[in-house]
Formats: sequence, C-alpha cells, structure tokens
Amino acid sequence: MWPDIDGVTLFDTMPERLSALRRTKQRLNASRYFALAPFAGEHAKPDTDTRRHIGSYLAWASIAALSSARDMLVCDLQEDGRDEEWKCSIAKKRLDQDPLLAVLHELRNYEVHLECREGEIRDHEAYAVSADGLTLHHFRERNAFFIVPIIYDELASLRNIASGRSTVTPEMVEWFKRQASDWPAVYIVGKAHRLFALYVDDFLAGADLGTVSL
Repeated sequence: MWPDIDGVTLFDTMPERLSALRRTKQRLNASRYFALAPFAGEHAKPDTDTRRHIGSYLAWASIAALSSARDMLVCDLQEDGRDEEWKCSIAKKRLDQDPLLAVLHELRNYEVHLECREGEIRDHEAYAVSADGLTLHHFRERNAFFIVPIIYDELASLRNIASGRSTVTPEMVEWFKRQASDWPAVYIVGKAHRLFALYVDDFLAGADLGTVSL
C-alpha cells in the first residue's frame, strides 16, 4: 500500500526541461492558477455563497487542466520524436501506477463534487511558490474545498476503466479517498503537480532507468 500524503510545497518552480514543453507547460500553469485563485484578489474575501461556488468551480477546473497535461505531454513529445520512447519508459509506468495521478486523471470524466468545510490538516503547513517567493497558506484558519468521497463502482463505469485502459484499482480509490478527506483539493492538486513534474523531468533528463514491455 502507498504511504499517506505528508507535507509538501504546493507548487514548485517548474523544472526547466519541462517548461520547454509548450503545451504541457500551458496546462500545468492553468491548473496552478485555478488552484490558487481562491486565495487571491476578490476570491480571498470572507466566505459567501458566491465565493464558495467560484472556489468549487476553480478547484474542478484545476483538476481538469492537470489531467489534460498528460495528453499535451504526448503531443509535445511527438514533435521531438520521443513519444514512442515515452510510451515504453519506466517514468510513464511510474506515472500511470501512481494512485494520486491515476485517480485524478479519471476524475476529469467523473461528476466531481466538492464541499467547503473546515480542514483537519494534521500539523503541516502548506507553501506556494510565487514570483515573490514562498507564501504560507493556513488552511486551518478558513474553510477550504475538499473533494467529496468518490465511489469506485461509479468511477468504474467510465470508459477508460471499463475498457481496462486505466490503471485505477479499488485500492487506489480507497487510498485517494483517505487523502482527499484530510487535504483540501488545492493541496491534492499541488502534490500531483510535484509528482507529475518529477516523473516527466526524470524522463527528459535521461534519468529514466530503462524501458518496460508493452
């Protein structure tokens, strides 16, 4: 079984090799913007019904944009002639078998519900990287948006899982539900960004340890 999510910087500076992939970078930046928007400007005002609705929409948009980054990665790698290499890589296998990334990828086609409530985020602090450096977010001081527990049987009816193309398992969904009950959606997405960047950057750097049989 996979370890529970621990403290992590929400959004690191994007690795240079990854930022060179134009489409992938665009989707990751969009996901980051949507995730952090509720904590800036007009959206950061005291809780109102409007703010809660906007925050929920932005959290869902962040998940969808992150999921689409995987598709854009293939398009970018096709231009470099490395798409077939990626398909057989250990890095892609690690990405596909990561429960956080695998489940989030399927949620773009799932009716995701989010709830605004007080969070119990253990004793960890969350940071976001910006042009001005690290900004500390105290989620425990305000309501945050959490992903409502998903149901595997409903998720399994989606085409990718039903056809066997997806790597999502019931165990992955149970693990994801446990993380999503503890950490706000923005934190879940931030952790997923970090993992996605790690796997792809390893591949681009040539640190990928071999290939796998398809």
